[in-house]
Amino acid sequence: MFFPTWHYTHDTVNQFCALQTVARGPQAHTWATAPADLSHVAWPQDASLETFLAQQQVDGFALVHQGALVHESYLSGTRPSTRHSLASITRSLTGMTAGILVDRGMLDLTSPLETWMPQVCGSGYEGVTVRQLLDMRSGVNSSAIGALQSMHLIAALPWQTRHDGLHAWSHSLKRAEGCEGPGPWPFEYRTGDSEILGQLCEHVTATSMATLWSTLLWQPLGAAHDASVMVDGHNHALFGGGLAMTLRDTALLARMILRGGTAHDGGPAILPRAYIDDMFHGDADTRAAFPGTMLDLPLPGGMYRNQSWSLQSAPPITLLLGAGGQLVYLDPSADFAAIVTSHWGKPYDTTRMAAWLDVLPRISAAVASEPSARALG
Repeated sequence: MFFPTWHYTHDTVNQFCALQTVARGPQAHTWATAPADLSHVAWPQDASLETFLAQQQVDGFALVHQGALVHESYLSGTRPSTRHSLASITRSLTGMTAGILVDRGMLDLTSPLETWMPQVCGSGYEGVTVRQLLDMRSGVNSSAIGALQSMHLIAALPWQTRHDGLHAWSHSLKRAEGCEGPGPWPFEYRTGDSEILGQLCEHVTATSMATLWSTLLWQPLGAAHDASVMVDGHNHALFGGGLAMTLRDTALLARMILRGGTAHDGGPAILPRAYIDDMFHGDADTRAAFPGTMLDLPLPGGMYRNQSWSLQSAPPITLLLGAGGQLVYLDPSADFAAIVTSHWGKPYDTTRMAAWLDVLPRISAAVASEPSARALG
């Protein structure tokens, strides 16, 4: 299903899993293009750009600077129209949707979930808040494997319970030992938190997430292509990892974040500026709750905030990450973003991720040092 043919998943996934469409709007964004000269970047092990991308098993690579698309590469048979699985980057869009609903007064960060969704009463999520879900500090045990088993995409072992669908699975989850009570608890990467957060957004709006993503994000962004999301047998979306979209449309998402939540100068806000600022800066408590590693990669001083990862850097850098080598690197201080889609042979590869975190600041510096100013698109 995933490895090593990750980039083909959503071209053929409807053979074994239903999809919902995240519809584009009538008006597609027209990119300003200003190709960057990357010939002077010091690539790891003295490789060329092409060699490095091949070593990293990259399918798509794009760079955004000052609102312009300054580089894009397509490898492994992908094309500009290819919808690539983005895995856990889906979580970040789920979090953004919740942030929009908080801004509109339909949710708040501190009330227990049963205020809006009584179905969580009696589950591990009773008493948990939206803030705790956004930062994965619920104290509830869960894993991505359990979610995929509930969708009948991964076989359950004889001693495992496979629930029928994502809702049944997520509402069966219990608190981890030592995490009884109101919390918040130390950060732990939990798929269940993303699933419950998405269900909450759907519940308070009486609208499917595919429609919410379309109306709140995809259409205002000016996406050129429909996105798609995997759903279970009950037509419930996989909020922690089911989205697929094109490289350029993913770059539009990054561009919107860099521009403080708007798609165009002077245009209406898509994502609240306060939510974006919070993604990058968080607070001392969130950093104290972070164990110092990001999926086995040392990340001292970092944090997980609003369903995204933040590096300990000045100025701050935020990462949207997905299994198999999906990465959005956001540096607002340089007005720079990098978007990477890949087909790693395993969910997480610390060596490959470390290589990206090493080279991306050099790419950003090289792009920013070019003398010609780039026009905002």
